[in-house]
Amino acid sequence: MKQRPVADLSTLPSFGVGPRSPTWWGTLGFMALEGTGFALAAGAYLYLALSWSEWPLGAPQPNHWPGTIVTLLL
Repeated sequence: MKQRPVADLSTLPSFGVGPRSPTWWGTLGFMALEGTGFALAAGAYLYLALSWSEWPLGAPQPNHWPGTIVTLLL
């Protein structure tokens, strides 16, 4: 095993690292969008849960077997 560095990377430009990179900003924007979506979903759930005394609403329970069977077949 070599004990010395294979290449000196100190002379490489640093414009593609950290906040200078477009990928970094894209990832940050994606995380902000996902967080906003989850916050909106949680807010909608809490709004519905607090607005109606009977929650979840009195709909019949769905049949999960067709979806389970199709998932297992895939």
